Amino acid sequence: MESETRVRLSLIARCAGVPALVLAGVVVLRWLVNLTMYEPVVSLIGADAYFLIFEALWWLKVVASVLLVGALVAGWWEGSRAWAPGVTLLWTGMLLHWTWWFVSRSWDIWGFSRLPMDDPGADLDRQVQWLASLDLATSALVDLIAILLLVLGARRLLGAARSAKVADSPA
Repeated sequence: MESETRVRLSLIARCAGVPALVLAGVVVLRWLVNLTMYEPVVSLIGADAYFLIFEALWWLKVVASVLLVGALVAGWWEGSRAWAPGVTLLWTGMLLHWTWWFVSRSWDIWGFSRLPMDDPGADLDRQVQWLASLDLATSALVDLIAILLLVLGARRLLGAARSAKVADSPA
């Protein structure tokens, strides 16, 4: 019975670790694609290509997140102490990424709506540039932390699954 539980946990660990790495990779790819959005590149591949790339990355991120949550819930359901390494890091990384995604799109965190758009004498360019830079830097930092948490959690979880598999194999 112990061997069967280890095999299930090893499988569940892989089913959580791989989507976590995919999720982290998609976040990195999204940033890289964002960095290529300059006029020469956009005119070369077209705006529709960017739309398709972002759409594909979005769905890949959603599917990886759903698989990750499903695997983490399945691991919790099994309720083994062997499941513990890396799980907290995975939950934290995923929740950090998705929470920031929701908050940054739902609320005017930086106060763009409070800018005096109808005042012709206002120095809006500098204010907008400062707020946009602040938003970009914060989003990059949050995503970097989420990526690190996801990768470290996946490595710990996959390493624990690998060592459980080695410990279970006959000598």
